[in-house]
Amino acid sequence: MKKQLWIFAALIFGVVLTGCNAASAAESAPQVLDRTNWTQQPATAPTPTPTPFPKITIADVVTATAPNTPVAESAASPTPTAHPVIPPTATPQSVTPAGEPSPASGIIVFQTASGGDVMRINADGSGLRRLTNGIDPVFSPDGQTIAFVRWQGDSGSLWTIGVDGSNERQITGEIKQARHPSWSPDGERIVVNLQHGGRLTEQKECYSLVGTTPEAILKSHLPWNVSPDDVFVEKRGTPPKVMPFLCWNNPPAPYWGLRVVNVADGSIEDFAVGAYNYGAEWDPVNNWRIVSSSATGLAQLDVNRNEQWVLTDRREDRTPAFSPDGKYIAVAYNNNGHWDIHRLDAGGNGRVQLTQTPLWVETSVGDGRPWNNVAPAWSPDGARIAFLTDRTGRWEIWVMNADGSNPQPLFTDAVNDSIRITYNFVDERALSWR
Repeated sequence: MKKQLWIFAALIFGVVLTGCNAASAAESAPQVLDRTNWTQQPATAPTPTPTPFPKITIADVVTATAPNTPVAESAASPTPTAHPVIPPTATPQSVTPAGEPSPASGIIVFQTASGGDVMRINADGSGLRRLTNGIDPVFSPDGQTIAFVRWQGDSGSLWTIGVDGSNERQITGEIKQARHPSWSPDGERIVVNLQHGGRLTEQKECYSLVGTTPEAILKSHLPWNVSPDDVFVEKRGTPPKVMPFLCWNNPPAPYWGLRVVNVADGSIEDFAVGAYNYGAEWDPVNNWRIVSSSATGLAQLDVNRNEQWVLTDRREDRTPAFSPDGKYIAVAYNNNGHWDIHRLDAGGNGRVQLTQTPLWVETSVGDGRPWNNVAPAWSPDGARIAFLTDRTGRWEIWVMNADGSNPQPLFTDAVNDSIRITYNFVDERALSWR
């Protein structure tokens, strides 16, 4: 038995080692999308996932880029010409360079935990106050209203409240496990996630090892949302007829969809966008376009035609956040078990890794734990990105320039001592900045 397990472990280790590679390419400049004369092709329905936080698979490890380095698009995986793309420009669009930033301005709303307090604070650290309680707060385009959701059991509801804490009201209810609201550019509609069916319980899956190898089974059958670390060998039968099986437990796989709600009258429209779409973000300059995470990467939805296409092919891309001018998208990227912030242009190209854990932190000199950097939110002028990080041993709101330079705490230690933030890695929209 020990020999079989050693062989099985060696095979998995060999799969990981032989596939690692990294690619590089130049970053292209983003523009406002022009959808005239596009040849469009609906995307196939993505594979359902169990939770908004899937695990990394062997395929992910094989194709992953080396951690803690700037990342560019792979030349081997170009965007299909049938998909919407951004026309290139002669001069690349630059982002804020490194250097001393101007004093932070505007207001930040954040949640202390999913379903906990919704707080507001000025970006300079003053004016901290509680507004209400809820999940995934987000500013309206004019910065005067905050949308959020609440749950009562599995039943969710969509709410709004004024930035001063006044006029709290329910927009609509009966949205199962509502999450992650996002406003349309005109402020008239809000898109939210809702859970709709799928497998809600864990399910064991096994394959006989007789006449085949663990490597072949994993390559052909291991689901994308199951980690190789969760695979085990199980013996069935009685001597002398004992047969080995390779097994794993498939986690629950609920389906997630998108619902658009009219703010004025609460009317709704559901979109047929496949089995798994979540963390939707409305393009701030293209009223027809919503970008969301999916089982296969970022996807973009045309709300006018109810059609969807692939934007990126990396399922590690999560919680997209548009820059105010719509030229860039920041994402939280699942980097082999820890999280970093990446920046793309609006067409899904020009990938740049903005955060990274220094090597000394991951060695015996440090605590050996890579940092997590999640929940990106752009400053009102698009010059900086706020995000949550646990690099100090607790969750704090930090800020960096839009090119990843000059990361630092947004608030003083005294302010951070008065804020207790919990992040559960379920793709929370933890903060919003206007």
